[in-house]
Amino acid sequence: MERSEKFKILLAEKFESLIREKGKYSMRAFAQYLGIDVAALHHILNGKRKVGKKMIVRLGPKIGLGISEIEELINEK
Repeated sequence: MERSEKFKILLAEKFESLIREKGKYSMRAFAQYLGIDVAALHHILNGKRKVGKKMIVRLGPKIGLGISEIEELINEK
């Protein structure tokens, strides 16, 4: 599995956990929390947009990834 696909899964898991935790949580609110456009988030989660190294570094900490997990992801092909 490539890095972009792995990160997409981690992003989706975080979104689902926030929905469970808060009851109601929109994709717009999640995108705002991440600091990205809701359309970009939608495309990432639907597999229409790949996630690059820079975005993984920027969003990783916001979804609870540590430095070693981020490094592991960005060093994958």
